[in-house]
Amino acid sequence: MKMKNSLAVAALLLSCTAHAGWYVVDNYEGTLGKWPVHISLQEYDSYGSGLNIKGSYYYDKYRAPIPLYGKRSADSFELCEVNTPAEYDSALIQGSKGKVDTHICPFSLTRQGDKLRGHWQQGDKRYEVALKQTASLDNTAEGKITGKRVDIPFWGQTATHSFIGHYQTTADGIAINSISVINKKTGNSDQTLDPQLHQCQFGFYMTAIYQNIESDQAGKTIWLNCYSQQADITVGYHFDKASMRYITSE
Repeated sequence: MKMKNSLAVAALLLSCTAHAGWYVVDNYEGTLGKWPVHISLQEYDSYGSGLNIKGSYYYDKYRAPIPLYGKRSADSFELCEVNTPAEYDSALIQGSKGKVDTHICPFSLTRQGDKLRGHWQQGDKRYEVALKQTASLDNTAEGKITGKRVDIPFWGQTATHSFIGHYQTTADGIAINSISVINKKTGNSDQTLDPQLHQCQFGFYMTAIYQNIESDQAGKTIWLNCYSQQADITVGYHFDKASMRYITSE
């Protein structure tokens, strides 16, 4: 384990289950152009500069989550992508001090019932986007999940694997007790992690749900951000070639 200073504010949680938290998340799947995609969006009242959406999406072919941020106005969504460590730091960690022009963001979507329709555009490239809602999570009150479970594509990843957390309803509320280690090349789950090990109260700590797992810039280590009433705690995992498994970096 490692002690770490965080810019996020800790949720008031004493176990791996959540009560009266801050996550309102909707998951979608569909197509961007001809490519199948999965998109997960978390809504806020606001987190500065009029922005009220953070998210994570990936192309099914590549399985590499791409962070999103942007703005929802009524049933319209404008979403920007984050593609570099510098953008991640400036857009999602530091935040903007001035107004953000989301009109130039690649995603322009409109909600129609349980569907999102619109386009993705960068320069001369423009593709139609068609998505259908598949699951949702709301733990701002007693905790509610629509669908069997809500899969969260965490922003943290390595060069070879992405990490999908599975939030489910239990008798004690919403909990996350497993993370699938997804092989980006094959799409298979190479391993399942129990995120609650090593004294880590995981899954409801960071303000963006996708930020509960982060990675180093080298793409070799991931960090699970854990709830703590004192100094922030992280648990690091790295890929061990001998066992072909992710193990803690203790």
